Order: sequence, then structure tokens, then C-alpha cells
Amino acid sequence: MAEVPEYLIELLDKARVSNAQLARYLNLSRPSISRKLSGDRPLRLEELERIVEYLERLGVEVDPERLLPGLFAGSKTKRRPA
Repeated sequence: MAEVPEYLIELLDKARVSNAQLARYLNLSRPSISRKLSGDRPLRLEELERIVEYLERLGVEVDPERLLPGLFAGSKTKRRPA
């Protein structure tokens, strides 16, 4: 489970992605995605990955180091292997 980084919220705002759009993409209800983004419910890592995938499909550049600080510490690679 992942905590929702503020950076992710900034990216969603920048891309003008509504909770309804995100809920449809993740196959969740709007109340469910709202609770997850507000931090009331945990966001699964798979959901976080799908949100990043959605943002990238919309043309938003996502910096993985800002998204999950510490995960890439010491790594010379910006992206995780597929």
C-alpha cells in the first residue's frame, strides 16, 4: 500500500484529470478513488502504477524520484525495469 504523494495530486491537477475519469480508468467508484486520494483509504501500489500510466498516456511527464522519494536512492536508472 502506498501513501498518496502530494506530487501525484499536483500532476492530476495539472492534467485536469477528474476523480470520475480516474475512477473509470481504475474501475473504481468515484467515492472510492476520492477516499484514496484524500488519504482516508490506502492506495495500492498497482493503483499508483496505473495512475502514472494514465498520466503518461495523457502526455504528462512523471518524475519517479519525486513520486516515490527514496525508492530510487542510489540508482542510476530513472525508471524501474518493465
